[in-house]
Amino acid sequence: MKKTLYIFLIALAALSVSCKKDKPVKYPGKLTVDGVARSIHYATIDEDDLPNGYDIYLYFSDTDEDDWMHIMLNGSKHLGKEIDLTKRDEGSFGWYWVVGYYQGVDIYATGNKQSTASDVFSKGTLYSSRLEDEDGSPVMELELKDGVYEGHDISMHFKGKMQLVH
Repeated sequence: MKKTLYIFLIALAALSVSCKKDKPVKYPGKLTVDGVARSIHYATIDEDDLPNGYDIYLYFSDTDEDDWMHIMLNGSKHLGKEIDLTKRDEGSFGWYWVVGYYQGVDIYATGNKQSTASDVFSKGTLYSSRLEDEDGSPVMELELKDGVYEGHDISMHFKGKMQLVH
C-alpha cells in the first residue's frame, strides 16, 4: 500500500510540474495605432550620437528588423520635457524631434522648421527621460500621449534598457 501511495504521489508531482504554465513574457513597452496594440520587444540607440543626439528604434518583433518605430531627439532640448508634437522646434540646434512609423499607417513627422517632406501631428505630446544607465547602456522612458496624425490615433509607452548600436 505504501509503495502504491508513493508511486501515486510521484506521478502527481510530475503531473503538476508539467501543467505549470510559463509566465507570459513582459515586454518593455506598447504602441497602439487606431486601437490595435503591439508590444515593443526591444529598443536600440545609436551610441555614436550620444549624448547630444538620441537616434532610437523600437522593434515589434525579435526576428523582423524591418518592423519598427523611429524616434529622434535632441538631448539638451528634449530630454525630461514634454514635446508638443503639433509644433515645430524653435531655434537652430542640429537635432529636431522626429517620429516615424511605417507599418500599415505611414507616419513621418518632424519638428524641423525647414522640412517640407513631413507634417506635424494635429494632437499629441512626446515625453522622454533618460533614467539610470544599466551595464553601460541607457535606460529610457518614452511616452507618446493622445497622438493624432492624419486622422490616426497613436499612443506609445516604453520604459527599458536600450541596446547600443553603431
